[in-house]
Amino acid sequence: MFQGYRQETLDFLWGIRFNNDRTWFQAHKEEYLRCLYEPTAALGEEVARARALAGGRGLVAVNIMVAMRH
Repeated sequence: MFQGYRQETLDFLWGIRFNNDRTWFQAHKEEYLRCLYEPTAALGEEVARARALAGGRGLVAVNIMVAMRH
């Protein structure tokens, strides 16, 4: 379940912004997977599930479903 992004995610994004090279990324790949990839994949799964529950009626239905959860 998507729990939102944490401060760690922002720290990673700032890090890659100033160190945008393969060596830096390889050294921080686990952080990328934990802080950015996994939460984003969870968000994508929830959006797809909400869209399916809404009968695939597009982003308006997804926005309504997501808003109803909060």
